[in-house]
Amino acid sequence: MALNIGSFTYVTSNMLKKDSQPGLRTINPATGDVTIHPSLKIRVVKVSGAPYPKPDRVEMVQGKIVKAKMQCKDINALVKRLNDLARSSYRQVLSDPNWQAMYRCPGGTASIPYITPAASATTNTEEAYPCHNCGLVMPTRLVQIDHHHPQSGGSGMAVLKALRACGYTVGVAGGPKAGQLQSGVYAFIPPKGSPSGTFTHSTASSVLRYTLSDEGSIFLTVAAVANQVGALKSVCVNSVINLVPLCAYCNGSAGKGHGVKPVRP
Repeated sequence: MALNIGSFTYVTSNMLKKDSQPGLRTINPATGDVTIHPSLKIRVVKVSGAPYPKPDRVEMVQGKIVKAKMQCKDINALVKRLNDLARSSYRQVLSDPNWQAMYRCPGGTASIPYITPAASATTNTEEAYPCHNCGLVMPTRLVQIDHHHPQSGGSGMAVLKALRACGYTVGVAGGPKAGQLQSGVYAFIPPKGSPSGTFTHSTASSVLRYTLSDEGSIFLTVAAVANQVGALKSVCVNSVINLVPLCAYCNGSAGKGHGVKPVRP
């Protein structure tokens, strides 16, 4: 599911009447629930143009005071950016050149060990990824793709993570992935080096990093008025921003995959 830019354009073109100014929305990172704040409204400001006035910006107002604003062109650019980063199937990231640059083994391949029918050791050079949690190197066919913020119950955090990477939260993005997405220069991100099987999904450890900026709240409100919150959650959950490669063991520990655990003595 993609964000429908036409719906956003319709809202910014027609949200004019004073008595129809919608209340500002925010999103709960833990539940994904959207809350309306009726004391804060948003309105569209148009500028002169031929043959009709054109939408210029969306303002957040409290009474007669303008608290924040977001240009309509920036709203459309953010819709396009989020759609560009989303994948209809999360395994599609395996063919995304930017995601490959961040997660595939340096050089793109690795020597994968095998045991032959003659019981001798051998290796094959294959495209490979390290597990982002423990660092185990796997051929691409064995890689499992996990949502950093899970599909079930993690949509709010996924939305906030994606908007943070695009610069629309109070706290700035501090990780290498967000920096690369913003700069457009992609390079290998080393694994965490955590013990196998200990992967856990991220939590909202920083309140500011999981709090929308005023512009982010304006965008969310326009999305809500355009009936696009469901699509917004979908594109953010399946965004390049939210997907990492894991081995089956680490992915199983996160409640995903087949959850196979190694036999221990």
